[in-house]
Amino acid sequence: MHGESIVPKTSSAAKPSPSRGGQPPSRVGKKGVTFYLDPEAVKQLRTISVEEETTLQALMIEATNVLFKRRGRAKIAK
Repeated sequence: MHGESIVPKTSSAAKPSPSRGGQPPSRVGKKGVTFYLDPEAVKQLRTISVEEETTLQALMIEATNVLFKRRGRAKIAK
């Protein structure tokens, strides 16, 4: 054991394997949208995420589809 380094093993199931271009499969064919919120709004959004045991991604998809519906558009965000 002397001279050997101990490197923790990581589970390959923990991370999705990147596709071509280094993107995870969940992002293939999708575009990123960036917007800015006040810190308190971000905190509230994260709190909802934790309370509902969901992701910010899922909440933003839901919010986008609500906006589309209010504007008479198809709920197409995925």
